[in-house]
Amino acid sequence: MIDASDLLGAPQLAGVVVSPIGLFRKIESGMTVISGGVVVPGSTGPAISDKLGGTSAAEQREADAGASAETPDCGKWGFLAVTERDLALTSTQPPELVGRRLGELVERVPRSAITAAELEGGWRHPTLYLFSSAPLRILFADGTTWVFEVARFYRRHAKHVVHALG
Repeated sequence: MIDASDLLGAPQLAGVVVSPIGLFRKIESGMTVISGGVVVPGSTGPAISDKLGGTSAAEQREADAGASAETPDCGKWGFLAVTERDLALTSTQPPELVGRRLGELVERVPRSAITAAELEGGWRHPTLYLFSSAPLRILFADGTTWVFEVARFYRRHAKHVVHALG
């Protein structure tokens, strides 16, 4: 797990690796898999997700896409860290043998400016749930929202971030 304490000059209470909204959909649409002996082209995955999610999922994706314009750019992968006083977003460097490393500080805001943090659960279907991402939203008192995606494997850390901001 990444620890941003040195970069932030304060003990990190929680942190999670994040990506821009839509990254996993792009990755999924570029993959081809074999399922039950049948070749399934990558574009089929998002199409199935759209069908299962219905209108409400499409509306939420559109809202998240609009909110992502307010989200600071951390590149393909970033790290969201919570300290006693702040929420900080950093860039990360690509993983090496020992994992991701912190890049530069992108944005830092006081926790007093945050009104809520929300993490959705991802898909309910077991197969989609295991490999899906979940939206993480940070809502601010001025009405802006940061929206990120959290990979399934980092969802536990995202829950700690939401709890720390709670």
